[in-house]
Amino acid sequence: MRRRRKNIGFIAGCFDGFHLGHQYILREARKRCSELHVAINYDKYIIKYKGSLLTPLAERKAKLLDYGVNHVHSFYRNPIHLIKKIRPKIIFVGDDYEIEQIVGYEECKLWGGRVQIIKRIPGFSSTKIRQNNT
Repeated sequence: MRRRRKNIGFIAGCFDGFHLGHQYILREARKRCSELHVAINYDKYIIKYKGSLLTPLAERKAKLLDYGVNHVHSFYRNPIHLIKKIRPKIIFVGDDYEIEQIVGYEECKLWGGRVQIIKRIPGFSSTKIRQNNT
């Protein structure tokens, strides 16, 4: 008997601040797959490219797992090595990206997967939280 492959989903980002926008995109992604992998940037990357850190890595991982994410991975700049290892059926992204810009888009197509855009809730972003804290 042939085993059916799980409908694995993948999403990557900083998830720094864990605001309502993050919660919404994760909830929508979770509804559309049987197993959700989230890849989050290391603290050093966030500090280097965003200037400050709102929530340390360990706390971000714990929040994501508490929120019902199946697996949390960390990466520095580019999660392509995780995408190739996990081989998701769906890569989820927010609507501020074009599908062709998505890291792993071409690889995912090769194994029959796809990229799915999730519309973001306007007004929620970690960048805005940083700006309000300064």
